Amino acid sequence: MAREAAKAGDAALAERVFRHQVELGSTDVRPYCNLGVLALQAKRGAEALGWLERAVALDPDHAQSLLNLGMALQLERRGDEALTALRRAVALNPELVGGWNNLGVVLKAKDEPQEAMAAFQRALALQPDFAQAAINLSDLLAAGGNPREAERLLRALPDAAAEQPNVLFKLGEMQRLQGRVAEATANYQGALLAAPADGELRVGIGLALNLCGQSDQAMLVLLPLLAEAPREAMPYVVAGKCLDRKSTRLNSSHLVI
Repeated sequence: MAREAAKAGDAALAERVFRHQVELGSTDVRPYCNLGVLALQAKRGAEALGWLERAVALDPDHAQSLLNLGMALQLERRGDEALTALRRAVALNPELVGGWNNLGVVLKAKDEPQEAMAAFQRALALQPDFAQAAINLSDLLAAGGNPREAERLLRALPDAAAEQPNVLFKLGEMQRLQGRVAEATANYQGALLAAPADGELRVGIGLALNLCGQSDQAMLVLLPLLAEAPREAMPYVVAGKCLDRKSTRLNSSHLVI
């Protein structure tokens, strides 16, 4: 019942069922692990850590619990412990795609780009349509001065993954870094059309357009956020950067708001 509720998007019901299982004294690792995941999704990091530590105490070889524990530890800024948990997770289950991706994220945060790159590549070898791993790897390639290779990587994703808004945005970023502003703008527009309600994406596109010298278009992208979320600071920060440019004209390729 709990798994069905979680799949249906009813996190509150799923959490009640998992908590009931724990209260009955379950020694099954899964309700503890799942409560940790639900807490992570709700951004309750300390609570997630508690559940996942209990899960690993019940079964030290449960790779999925170790993967999630690594995520919780990283969010709590305990990078060394996160790295240990994630290394153990992929050692126990080398087919754990998410484990390799998350291991790469922690290694990147610890300024180990070569190891991080290898981890992302392993995730993509296991699951070629894993868009987030491709995005993470593309960021590393671009940081190493190779946005062209990063673009090639993103274009190689299968169609369904390549059309995801975050992939289109990242593809635009790689084109912008190569000075191909028109192509970049087209991909930003595609990302926005695919996910018009994604506020984080709008902020990213606004910032990117401003960097392209298209501050008027950037303001058009940001306006809905300024109206709908007046207490969110980041849209105002980016809008301020746009106004600093004092741009006086709109680009001929208008983005859809």
